[in-house]
Amino acid sequence: MLPIHGSRSFRAVALSPQDVLLVPGVKLGLSLTCIMTVMISKIDSRIPGMRTAATLQDKFFNLRQNVEFDIYNEPNPEKPVMWIKAVAKLQQFVDQSFLRNLNYETIVIDSLTGCARAIQLYVMGLSGYSMRVPEIQHWGKMIVEIERMLTLMRSLKCLKLITAHEMVLETKNGDNFTPMSMTKKHSVNKLMWLFDEVIYSKVKPAGLNKTDYIVSGRSTSIVRCRTRSGFDKDVVHNEIGLEGILKLFKYNYKK
Repeated sequence: MLPIHGSRSFRAVALSPQDVLLVPGVKLGLSLTCIMTVMISKIDSRIPGMRTAATLQDKFFNLRQNVEFDIYNEPNPEKPVMWIKAVAKLQQFVDQSFLRNLNYETIVIDSLTGCARAIQLYVMGLSGYSMRVPEIQHWGKMIVEIERMLTLMRSLKCLKLITAHEMVLETKNGDNFTPMSMTKKHSVNKLMWLFDEVIYSKVKPAGLNKTDYIVSGRSTSIVRCRTRSGFDKDVVHNEIGLEGILKLFKYNYKK
């Protein structure tokens, strides 16, 4: 039998840090509800997620205030530069991780959808005008870029969490939902297998002035999830946060 990853044991490989894809709902807020050293790369023009994370008054409020953020928002979309800066920072993390001196236990990218938009601006900018409509030759370059980012992210020796939005797929049996990537084909065929867990988050009223924040690993006829740990249910995470959800994944984040 050939060894797995050289001298690493099967148990060490099986229990290595996970890759998690978290789709709609309070994604960023949940990403920050754990006692970890966390770095968030915010590659998204939408600020409300950060506002929620900063102001939501719950038991994890103090933890969220200690999280570090890198913001990659284009100051001038007609001259895009932020995608190159974001990938350079990710490569820096990869180099540190390889040398075992990465200072973070978790890296979060918010969001995959924002990455796709930043990539489109970057690739179209190389063609002469970032705001023009992509043609067929541009889409291949964009997919190469998003797969480069995902490959770098997965190589990190820490917990990785990427947030995403959902894409509606019209089928003969009705609408289905899948995480949104660079193209519909990439979303359906080349994304979910990269992750150990693909879970959905949602918000549900829970009585007078109360709200339940829920994550679900349960696939339905219209929603596709993925799990390696057997997580296949709906869980209210108001009190357990990300730490509690990771335990349900059978993952212990502590060093």
